[in-house]
Amino acid sequence: RELNLEGDNNNNNNKDQGRKLILYSFGGHDFSPLIAKCGEWKIRKGWNLIIVDRENQISNALKQKENNNNDNSHEEFGDVIVLDPLEMSKKNLTYVDLAAAVDVIVLKTGYGIVAESIIHSVPVLYTDRPGFVEHYSMVTCLEENVGCARVTLANVANADDEFFDLAEGVVQQQIIKNKQASNTQLRNNGASQIVDIVR
Repeated sequence: RELNLEGDNNNNNNKDQGRKLILYSFGGHDFSPLIAKCGEWKIRKGWNLIIVDRENQISNALKQKENNNNDNSHEEFGDVIVLDPLEMSKKNLTYVDLAAAVDVIVLKTGYGIVAESIIHSVPVLYTDRPGFVEHYSMVTCLEENVGCARVTLANVANADDEFFDLAEGVVQQQIIKNKQASNTQLRNNGASQIVDIVR
């Protein structure tokens, strides 16, 4: 997978660095557990965390830790990359592009992000979502289509060893699913399928 954070004319991507990218995708949900712990994160070697920070909460917390005053479309705090959505749009980088380019998405179940992970075969770590009626149906759909595992909010907030073990596990699950899919002849032509049924 390839992700260019500098715009179209620069080839800065995770393939060149041999690193895996994890996207924290929590939409408008509460970031406070991440804000409280992000200054203590010890990211496992070979991984980067990416966060789209709509209100600069994460970047402000990390700036306090590192006294970093960089103002750009993305800021790198060690192995954490914080993206500004407005600057992303100026560089024609959409959230859909971002979701398709990473190696793992960490999410609360939602229609858009679940669909994107399945369409692009991106493995997922999902948290529980109490009160969301469709959560279990979406988990079933994820289990059927991509490498996935449940992760606790504490694991996500701490970015701990268990979290990275789970991330590595779903990447391996996805490799197996991709091999199985390549050995199966998929028919995406609906017209041909209807003709076969009618015959």
